[in-house]
Amino acid sequence: MTAERSTMTWPDVAALDRIALNLGGRLNCHPAPGYEGLVAVDLFQGATGWHVTHDLRDPLPLPDGSVAQIHTEDFLEHIRPAEIVALLTECHRVLAPGARLRIAVPDYENPKDRAAFEHSTKDVRNDEHITRTDRASVEQMLLEAGFTTYEFLHYWDGDRFVRRPVDYSLGMVRRTPDHDPRCRRSGLKNTLVGALSDLRWSITHLRTWSRGTYLAREGKRWYVTSVIVDVVR
Repeated sequence: MTAERSTMTWPDVAALDRIALNLGGRLNCHPAPGYEGLVAVDLFQGATGWHVTHDLRDPLPLPDGSVAQIHTEDFLEHIRPAEIVALLTECHRVLAPGARLRIAVPDYENPKDRAAFEHSTKDVRNDEHITRTDRASVEQMLLEAGFTTYEFLHYWDGDRFVRRPVDYSLGMVRRTPDHDPRCRRSGLKNTLVGALSDLRWSITHLRTWSRGTYLAREGKRWYVTSVIVDVVR
């Protein structure tokens, strides 16, 4: 399979020397930088790189133990918890022993996001997010799917943001302090607005709203964070 070939069938995928999938990957697939070698799997029709059209609520039509790597980033929150467990169970089935699954989802334990599901079964700011994802819920779903070996790299633990090193050569995650400019302060305007946010936080200890963006204070940074977990089959 060459980089010029984009639309794929499942037999095309099965014929690859190394099968690596990006579940819900949309445009994030080979040959896009950071996603080399990954086949996007979803219902999105606009991908120009390696992709196969498939409803991820259905089983993956691949043999047991045939997949070398699975990546899923900012997708699982779009389907229901039971559907996530079913998909993770399929990941457990198709991954080869010792192969890796990397999951990245919004962290709704983030202080700025905790209230998003308080009065709704969807994120009140984004009704396409229908499952509240955080470390505890992701861990429970992994266990239900049969996984027992995993390491959480980024997540909120109460009001403390746990940030362990991420080897991005094992899978890109865009919504992190390493890559998302909303997590960093730069320029006079952001510095001044950030200082105002710190003042509000210290006075109220409550969530703040500024210029249409929920803010959180941790080490004087704005965090747009993911739960990131590396899982080994």
